[in-house]
Amino acid sequence: MKQYLILMRPLWSEMIGSFSRGFGLGSRKKRKKQTSRGASIALYGFIFLMLSFYSVVYGIGITQASLLAGNPDGFIRMAAIGVPALVLLFGILQTIPTLYHESGLELLLVLPVKPSVIIAGKMTQAFLPVMVFPTLVFLPALITHGILTARTWMFFVQLLPFMILITLAPFALITVLVMVLMRYTKFARDKDRFQMITSVFAILLAITFSILINLQTSSGKIPGFSLVSGEPAPLLQGALLYLPSSGFGAGMLVHADSWRTLVYGVAALAVNALTLTLLFSLAGKLYMPGVLGLKAGGKQAKRLSPEKQLKALSPRSPYRSIVNKEWKLLLRTPAYFTQTVLGAVLLPAMMIIILAVLLANLEKSGNLDFSLINFLRLWASSDQWKESSWLLMLIVSGVAAFFSGTNMMSASAISRQGALFSYTKLMPVPIRIQVLAWLTPGLTTMTLIWLILTIGLTVFLSASWFFGLVVFLTSWINAYLVQMAGFYTDMIFPQLDWTNEIQPVKNTKAAMVSSLGMFVYIGVLAGFVFLIRMLTGGNSLLTSFCLFLFALMFAILATSLVMKRAGKLLRTLDI
Repeated sequence: MKQYLILMRPLWSEMIGSFSRGFGLGSRKKRKKQTSRGASIALYGFIFLMLSFYSVVYGIGITQASLLAGNPDGFIRMAAIGVPALVLLFGILQTIPTLYHESGLELLLVLPVKPSVIIAGKMTQAFLPVMVFPTLVFLPALITHGILTARTWMFFVQLLPFMILITLAPFALITVLVMVLMRYTKFARDKDRFQMITSVFAILLAITFSILINLQTSSGKIPGFSLVSGEPAPLLQGALLYLPSSGFGAGMLVHADSWRTLVYGVAALAVNALTLTLLFSLAGKLYMPGVLGLKAGGKQAKRLSPEKQLKALSPRSPYRSIVNKEWKLLLRTPAYFTQTVLGAVLLPAMMIIILAVLLANLEKSGNLDFSLINFLRLWASSDQWKESSWLLMLIVSGVAAFFSGTNMMSASAISRQGALFSYTKLMPVPIRIQVLAWLTPGLTTMTLIWLILTIGLTVFLSASWFFGLVVFLTSWINAYLVQMAGFYTDMIFPQLDWTNEIQPVKNTKAAMVSSLGMFVYIGVLAGFVFLIRMLTGGNSLLTSFCLFLFALMFAILATSLVMKRAGKLLRTLDI
């Protein structure tokens, strides 16, 4: 135990440091001024409070729904299923980089500690971050549920053990699966490719689960209502049969006011003990040989044929060369692909599917006296939409800013280069060409997405070509503005000394400006539109023109600032 606690000190510092750098707070080698501990604590506190607030709000809603349905224990069983689902998602995303990417195992092997202690330390380092998010999502909601349903004091005492028991066993099984794949499959030996595939699988699984919940949710009900309605919630009961740790854990809380809670608690503890025994018995044979095999099993560089060598050495356009390099970087690096390309494509698709499901449920429910879809088609196919064109443009502007704010391609264009950015100064290429090449992937993806959305919306609503043109131009300008704002911020605060690819695409000030600043922009835009509408006496055409001019003016200003900053960046930036 003493060796374990000593080993956990550097591993804990590494974990906290990685999380701090994730928000741009960690100290860096070339950073003169380190962020204060108070600022870090304040940021962490804000994040925890925000997640806890949403958890409490959801806990109130789902508890009231379960009470109305006559199933007060339904939320406990839903949490017992939801936590392993989150562990599956974040366990896959966290286990591979922590166990196979972070601090080198060779450095730990020279320490005077037993291999079993090293394995226990690395497993703990991987488990703690996985447990944090499900706990923040469900623990405040469960506390709220206990207060609203007047549970006994034993219910609240057992909440934290409940979270540990339903989290630990699924994590152990996922870790065993990852270790087996990394040790014995040739496909997983390329850990970057394996991480990319598993990340895509986990994200698609989460999206499928979200869509499934929305499909089972009736109109006017909160997500998850169908899971807690009815007695005894058949879907949850069936799922708990395949998760004994969650089933026994749920029974421990449901029967917290009787002696049976002890029986369920001991059973849940026994299941977790068995899974941990399996994990550590296999880890000694799978983990260390797997990591050391990856270290030694480097791939031989592919040899080009004479024709490909001639093609590679032939002169090419500087713009095309930089764009090709950027696309290869985005598509072949797991962190870049999942955080930029995949997110930019999947988010609009997921939102559209969920919206379509909600509209279909609304049509089937019969709560409205008219068909909403037919009404929208009639409104768009006639000239009536011109009378409320300002509202159409405002909605499209907000959606475009939201989608563009989650597209990290442009907001990480400079930081993605890392230490290699120093070579940019030596390129005999005009700065305008370089800036255009860096922006091309993000702008191309953004343009294609909105072109497809505009054509699909116009055809679905049987609208005129002018309707589609207004939607496309409005969306493109607002999305372009958010992209340029993120790119400009990345030029002012580039993060070039990163050690993990996740940092430059997710954890920079540019990413925060892009993902959070778009909410500010949407609020300012809405306030401006309502002000203009009030000043013009409700003139729809004039309000729409002012909205378009407002976005266009800021887009031109952002472009001008980017071009001015680009030249200054290359003159002053030193790695």
